[in-house]
Amino acid sequence: LFSVCTMDPAPSDVQAVVEDTAGATGNIQSTSTFDTNKKDNKKAGKGKKHQSPDDIVCLPNHLFSRLLYPNPVCMLSTLSDNCEHCNVMTISWLTPINNNGKFFMSMNKTRHSAALLQSKNKRHFVLNVPTHGQEGLLRNIGKCTGADTDKFDKFSLTKCNPGWAPFEIQNGITVVAIAECIAQLACEAENLLSESDGHLQWQCCISAAYVRRSHWFGNVFKPTAVEHPPVLTFFGSGEFGTATPVLEEGRNP
Repeated sequence: LFSVCTMDPAPSDVQAVVEDTAGATGNIQSTSTFDTNKKDNKKAGKGKKHQSPDDIVCLPNHLFSRLLYPNPVCMLSTLSDNCEHCNVMTISWLTPINNNGKFFMSMNKTRHSAALLQSKNKRHFVLNVPTHGQEGLLRNIGKCTGADTDKFDKFSLTKCNPGWAPFEIQNGITVVAIAECIAQLACEAENLLSESDGHLQWQCCISAAYVRRSHWFGNVFKPTAVEHPPVLTFFGSGEFGTATPVLEEGRNP
C-alpha cells in the first residue's frame, strides 16, 4: 500500500492519556515521571534528518507482529476521510494474537480518536512507536484533546505516509504517520468486538510495517547499538519504563 522514500522524520498530533498495560518482555527499566530530557516535547525526533531507503526495513507479513511483541507505548494517528483533520493519541493496550499482524486493541470510547476512527468508512490508522526521550511529548499529547486542538501543529509534528514517504493520499486510503518515530504500522480496525467499562475492544490487523534499521536486529525489534534509544513501556500514574533485552550467556546481545 505504501512506498518508502527519503524525507525528514516527522511527528504526529492530537490526544489521549496512556492507559495501564501489561508488562514488556525483556528487562523493564523505570524512567523518571518528570523526565526533562531535551528530546522531549517539541524537540523530540529532531536529531536524525534526511532518512534514505537504506535506513528503513519493510517487514514481511510473518514478522508484522514482532513490532508489538515488547508491548511498546504507541502514538495512534488518524486522518478523517475528508482529509481535513488529523489526530493522535497515546495508547498501550495492544496485544498481538498471531504472527501475521492480527492484534486486539482497547481504547477509551470518550477519546476524540475513538470518534474519528468510528466515523471513517474504512477504519485505517497508524501505530507509531516512540523511544526513550519522548516521554514528555507523550504526556503532553494526553493533556489536550483533538476535538479543539491541532496537535500536529501544537507539537510541531511532521506528517508522512507509512514508511516515511511524503504525505499524500494513496488509493483513497486516508492515513497519516509520524516521522519522528522509529517504527510505523499501517493498521485497520476490522471488528468492534465489545464495549466494556467505557472501552471499545477492537480486533485489528497490520497491513504494512516499517522500522528504522537502527532498531531491527536480525528478526527482533530492538536497538542494534547502545547509542540507539529503547522503546517505552508504561507502568501507570504517568511513569514510563524502557524495554531492553536481558543479556544471557551464550546468546547474542
